[in-house]
Amino acid sequence: MEKGWFGGTVLDLSDRQLSKVPEAVTDLKDLEVLHLGRNNLTELPTSINKLKNLKRLDLDENRLTYLPDSIGDLKELSRLSMSRNQLSAVPTCVQQLKKLKELELHGNLLTDLPECIGDLKELRELNVSSNQLSAVPTSVQHLNKLEWLHLDGNHLTDLPEWIGDLKELRRLSMRSNQLSAVPTSV
Repeated sequence: MEKGWFGGTVLDLSDRQLSKVPEAVTDLKDLEVLHLGRNNLTELPTSINKLKNLKRLDLDENRLTYLPDSIGDLKELSRLSMSRNQLSAVPTCVQQLKKLKELELHGNLLTDLPECIGDLKELRELNVSSNQLSAVPTSVQHLNKLEWLHLDGNHLTDLPEWIGDLKELRRLSMRSNQLSAVPTSV
């Protein structure tokens, strides 16, 4: 473990060929950043919820197909990155992550996002690129602080008119879709 540039406690277990999270990790009560990317994880322990001070969780490039509902207990989480896994759904428990600012889900098997995504009022960045979305979920229109929305590489044929109502949106990325038009509100 080390201190991060921001002064918080960081544990980097990336690139370790882990097939499960070591039990001792969930006993690190002061842990603020946990990197578990580029391993062989197929599941997370439900005891992950014991990391009450966790602010950033990196689960990129594993083989996760679901997340335990206990993820919703990580109330301090501001960044959750689960890119390049095998997730086919986002658990509704994410709606409990009220401090979440970044949600990275690109490169999964998502066909839809739960309506509860709209409850993440602090969300600034949502990356759902390289999934199988055919529509932008209506819940996204409630993300008033959203600055970056990544929709590249999905199956979108149109964008909703309300997308232009996201006043804080600075970057809207839509490459590699089947869009025939862009709303006038954009």
